[in-house]
Amino acid sequence: MSAVSQAPTLVSASRRRPSRTQSLRTLAGRRFALTARTPRELVVPLLTPVLFALVIAPALKTALHTSAAWSGCSSR
Repeated sequence: MSAVSQAPTLVSASRRRPSRTQSLRTLAGRRFALTARTPRELVVPLLTPVLFALVIAPALKTALHTSAAWSGCSSR
């Protein structure tokens, strides 16, 4: 009886690690796959900041930059 063993093979050094953006995309995809059951659950969290920037922020700017002197600075 002879005992023959093979040497363990190592992974070649030429295999590169994935880039950070690729890793981030993979993690985001997995997160969406786990948490979102409907398309609405994906769209609403992404759409809210966009709507704030496009609708609410300009409305606040218009509302707060009126000619009324409400800021507490009074000229006597």
